[in-house]
Parts: sequence; structure tokens; C-alpha cells
Amino acid sequence: MPDKIFIEENKFFKIDCNKAMEIVELHDSYNKFSLLSDVDLIILTDSNVIFMEYKNSTIPNANNPRAFEEKIFKDEEHIKYAKKYYESLVYVSNKIGNSNKSREYYFVVECAKADTVVRKMLAGKIKRKLPFSLQENLKDLSQNLIDHFEVLNMEEWNNKFPDYKFEVCATES
Repeated sequence: MPDKIFIEENKFFKIDCNKAMEIVELHDSYNKFSLLSDVDLIILTDSNVIFMEYKNSTIPNANNPRAFEEKIFKDEEHIKYAKKYYESLVYVSNKIGNSNKSREYYFVVECAKADTVVRKMLAGKIKRKLPFSLQENLKDLSQNLIDHFEVLNMEEWNNKFPDYKFEVCATES
């Protein structure tokens, strides 16, 4: 059985997902074969589908961290993160069908300006663009489009998901 390891794009952090039923990374397929955008990682467990988007401007050699810190306050960015969820949901809905699995979306952000207050503000702004109100209005849905959304830092993610902790990738010597 192959290892279920998520390695973020900068190859600085990884998440061991071997306790999950399955992990899905749509990036290569979505970029090559569609116009859709995707979250960074989808973790399928017995009871949950965990969507995770990850941004980190604090890693060594981060590309223009100040620009990222300014962007996270802009509405266009909030729309982009919401679209990543919607467009990843297309795949998940087809894969798991009419399932009673909870659909949870987590935006994990590490940047100098993203303290607890800013993360809560971001969560509110992005959450308004996610399908919470839509599913309340569409009473005939067979399942929720989304059950939970939260903006976390890496430490909060690790506390919430001890089976799927961010760890520093081993460096080659």
C-alpha cells in the first residue's frame, strides 16, 4: 500500500495521512484537463471529507510575503478560496455520491499578519462566500454542500487533527 503523504508545494512541510481512508490531490489533473481550481488536499475518513487549503508566507525563501499579507485582506482572494472549495466539491460529490460524510473546509494560513483576530475576520469573509446560505435556501438537497469552515494556523490544525499533523520535511544532507 503506497504511503499517503501530502507534501506542500514548497516541500518544506508534509502531512502523514496514512490513517485516512484516502487522500486526493486534484492539482495536476485540474490544471491539465480543466479550468477548475482546487484545494490543496482532500482527506477522506470514515465520517468526514476534509478539504484543506494551505498558504504560508513564513517559510524560508517565501516568494514576496508582504504581497501575500496584503492580498489576504482583499475580496478577490476570499472569492478565490471559496471557488477552490466549490470546484473541488465537483470531484468529491461525484466520488462519494450521496454520502452522509461531513464536509469540512479548513484554510490553514501562516503569515505574520494572520493572528487570531485576523483569522476570525478572514473566516467570516470567506464563509459568506461558501454555500452555507445556499443550502439553507435549497431545502430539497439530499445532503449538505458544506458542514463546517474554519481558518486555522498550523498549530491549531495540528491540535484539531493529531492524526494529520504538519511536520517539517527531512532535509537532504
